This record gives sequence, structure tokens and C-alpha cells, in this order.
Amino acid sequence: MRYFLFFACLFLALASQAQDLIYKKDGKILGARVLRTDSNFVYFRHAEPPKQLDSIAQSDLTKIEFDYRNDFFVPTKKLAQNAVSVSLGGTSVLLGISYDRIISQERNYHFSGRLGIGSLIEQTNINGHLSFNFHLNKAKTQFFELGAGLAVPINERNTGNGYYNIYITAPMLGYRLQRFEGFFFRVYIAGLYMRDAGGNNWMPNRLYIPTLGLDFGYSF
Repeated sequence: MRYFLFFACLFLALASQAQDLIYKKDGKILGARVLRTDSNFVYFRHAEPPKQLDSIAQSDLTKIEFDYRNDFFVPTKKLAQNAVSVSLGGTSVLLGISYDRIISQERNYHFSGRLGIGSLIEQTNINGHLSFNFHLNKAKTQFFELGAGLAVPINERNTGNGYYNIYITAPMLGYRLQRFEGFFFRVYIAGLYMRDAGGNNWMPNRLYIPTLGLDFGYSF
């Protein structure tokens, strides 16, 4: 009986020393007990006292070595960095095509740039528009969005008093659904701040025109 108790105590002591190993890209190795993982983060308890709960982005890891088994976790799921879409309203004013790229990403937020072409109101010319956006995580692939943009004509200018040679779209407030890959959707409100090509001043009667924008596309 005493031998049984001895080996039972030895087993419990060794088990208490067991830990998973989290390998970070900066070369550090964390001793921990991994509790769960999802597509973006790894949740764990530190092995060293006070053994607090913690989490780390999968993009910061190279692998996790689990104790008691011989499999390895290598993070592969990342939020799609690119998206192409057909745009209705918003920065395109009427109809346009846009390309969106995440340029900086953190745990709870990221920044993106957007480049596209569209058509101006009551004009036959095409405009090129550029915008920058800040995205705050609502869920894994859902985001609140805040941004601002600028557009100018890129083909032959029209004549007459109805022509606008530049407009600013600010602010842009919206919601974005961008999965790890596949369907991309964006809805937002913006305002057009337009300048008359025949004058040097911003038009008081066209100071701010609210508009609704919809983007449907594919993220990859």
C-alpha cells in the first residue's frame, strides 16, 4: 500500500510540473497550460506563479507544443488582408469598383487603405478615390469602421457650372464583415464635401451631402 501511495504522489508531482510550450516569433518560449484556441488568439494560464490567465495573438506565434501528446499547433488562420468589391453610393457616389487592403493589424483593431474608381453625380467623367479607415473589432470577423477619403477626376473634364473637380468624403462611419476569406460586405454612411471647378471657394450650398454606401465583394 505504501508503494502505491508513493507512486501516486510521484505521478501527481510530475503532472503538476507538466506544461505546454508556446513559441513566440521573437524567440521567447512561454511555459503555460493552453485552455483553448480560436482563429485569432490562444488563451492560456501561465505555468509560473501567480499562474494568471492570459491570451496571445496567433500571428505572434510560430507553434505550440502540447504536453501529453505529440501534435503541434501552427497558426494558419489569418484575417483576409485584401478585398475587391462592387461599390454602390458612398465614396463612389453612384457605382464603382474598389480594392481594400489591411495595412496594419493589432489584436483589437486594424487600419486599411481603399482605392477605387466611380462616377460623380450628374457627370460623365470617372473619379478615382482613396480612403483610409480605422476598424474596431466587434467580433472575430465583424468590425465598426471610421474613415475619411478624397476623390478627383481622372478623365476629360466637363464644362459648365455643374462640374466639381474635387470632393472629400468625411467622416465615414460603418460596419464591415470580412471573413478569413470569401464573402466581403460593408455598409457605411459618409458625407460629400464638394468644390466647384469654376471657383476658388468651397460651395456653401453643397457644403455637405450625406450618402449611404454599400460594398459587396470577395476577401482573400
